[in-house]
Amino acid sequence: MDRKALIAASTALALAAGILLAPRWLRTRRRERRLAGTGDPRLDTLSAWEEVQDAASDHGLTWPDGSPRYAAERFVTSLGADGAAAESLRRLAAASERALYDAQERYDLQGSWREEVTQVHTALAEEARRRKKATPRRGGRRGWGRTPQRSSSRPQRSLAAALRWGRWRASEAPAST
Repeated sequence: MDRKALIAASTALALAAGILLAPRWLRTRRRERRLAGTGDPRLDTLSAWEEVQDAASDHGLTWPDGSPRYAAERFVTSLGADGAAAESLRRLAAASERALYDAQERYDLQGSWREEVTQVHTALAEEARRRKKATPRRGGRRGWGRTPQRSSSRPQRSLAAALRWGRWRASEAPAST
């Protein structure tokens, strides 16, 4: 292999690695920026709340709609049996609700929420690992578990349903004489 081909191959490999690792790097950077703190307790609280929402999305969970406390109570079940993470989520939700809706300008909110967000994130990761172990693996064949593509817009019956329909129709038919 000549020198130019080697340089081109290594450049392509480095570029592919960069493309594959870019989303993870950007997500980590965004998380660190949110949890670094701004000095404004209201902004720090809302940034931590957004980080918890993004952590849920990272683990493939949908975030419930509603106020922060309502959403937290609905989401606590996704944390598994980790009581400390559930309590951290509830504290963060109450503080987020206060930061969003309290009209006072004197916020006595906690400044940094890094520990609470880390507890929730760890509980979500543990629960995702538990779900992954509990879920059976898919079949190895291509297309296993997928519904077949239909060419017509008319709904198709399964073979068993068609057989049941045929027996039912046959039992109703008048006896031929």
